[in-house]
Amino acid sequence: MTVKRDRGPTLLDLPRGILRQVVSFAPSTCAPVCKELYAVALLERPSFCAARGLELGIRSELLLNSLFKCVNIRVLDVSGWERWNDRLLQRLTRCYQMDQFVRLRALLMRGCNDISNAAVSVLLTTLGASLSYLDLNDCNRLGAACLPAGLTNLKVLCLGYQRRRGKLDGKDIVAHITGAEQPIAPNLECLSLQHRVEAQSLVGIERLAPTLKVLDLRGCSEIPPEDYRCCKALTGLEQLFVGTALTSEVLSEIASACKKLRILDISGSDLSPNCVELVCNNLKSLEKLKLTRCKGLNNDGFQRLLSSLPKLSLLDVSHCWKLSDSLCNHMPQIASKGKIRLTKPFVLMPPQKT
Repeated sequence: MTVKRDRGPTLLDLPRGILRQVVSFAPSTCAPVCKELYAVALLERPSFCAARGLELGIRSELLLNSLFKCVNIRVLDVSGWERWNDRLLQRLTRCYQMDQFVRLRALLMRGCNDISNAAVSVLLTTLGASLSYLDLNDCNRLGAACLPAGLTNLKVLCLGYQRRRGKLDGKDIVAHITGAEQPIAPNLECLSLQHRVEAQSLVGIERLAPTLKVLDLRGCSEIPPEDYRCCKALTGLEQLFVGTALTSEVLSEIASACKKLRILDISGSDLSPNCVELVCNNLKSLEKLKLTRCKGLNNDGFQRLLSSLPKLSLLDVSHCWKLSDSLCNHMPQIASKGKIRLTKPFVLMPPQKT
């Protein structure tokens, strides 16, 4: 005769709310235990990264099935995923309208070339004020038209390229972002438009002054140098990367106004002795300074920068041809005086930890 053993309580007998709390501490650990815990673990996942799943050998179909069960994620990263297209964007939009993915705050779609302006615009309009981070770098089909108004809580916007591409349309993307009267993202802290040919001016950039801390315009050679005068209104700016050779007059205005700068890239610009003096007097917080191909920089200016900027950890003066060979003999001694070391000719960087 078989004696039936009494079944004791198990983890799955816990109330659903408590079970979700338990799983939330380590979703990846609980997922392999059983199907029930796997389902709960999907609900509690804080992020989804398609590239990570592909590295582990998970098929795209399984990734898609898992993605649309992870309805509580805060970060969605589908960068470089060939399966990501307009149809899936529309599905994500419908899910949000049904109160799923309502916790989504960061969306990364870098290098997704099968998504269009129209589909992205509809999704962003639906997400509205919930999104705070948007990475659309290297998306060949996306331009200014993909960005709707009303992104009131967006803090980071990346819409550039690693390399220069052709122009998608004639619309000035900076003018679109800053708006005629109010920016589409009034709380923007970081704007990156690297190598974007559609960036044609900086008129209106002062509308982002209350919050903007990072402005990356490397490779945006269509912006006139005089337009960078508008940057003097960005008094809270901490990082500035220019894409055009600037005059000393423009640089002087920026150095006098943007005193919180920590990282400055003004490669190719005209750096006069007066401009060097203003940089030394006003930008005491500078940590990284890139002066590649600044033909006006001489030995005196170089040594003045090193002696006046106490927080400087990287100084790139490669291809500054006015720096004489005699300076090379003194560079190791100059570097040894502070927390800077010489790694290769005319590039100074912080010392390595031992």
